[in-house]
Amino acid sequence: LQREWARARHLGGPCSMTGRYRRPEGTVCWWESTTAPIVVDGAISAHVVMVQDVSERLALEREILDVVGREQHRLGATLHEGLGQ
Repeated sequence: LQREWARARHLGGPCSMTGRYRRPEGTVCWWESTTAPIVVDGAISAHVVMVQDVSERLALEREILDVVGREQHRLGATLHEGLGQ
């Protein structure tokens, strides 16, 4: 994370990353970060960094993919049975 932020600062552009870390109690948290330079008088004076917990969003996305997969399997089986008759 620090390497990527340093690289973004050096290049002077925005940077977006996703990663995970293990909390002290052992649970895993997925995060997403975005950085953007603040330019004053043509020079970068600072960077804005936003980091947010995206664990719930990723869990919901996985759940949706699981449901879609099960539904595709069910429809495939239904079509196969119908064609077989």
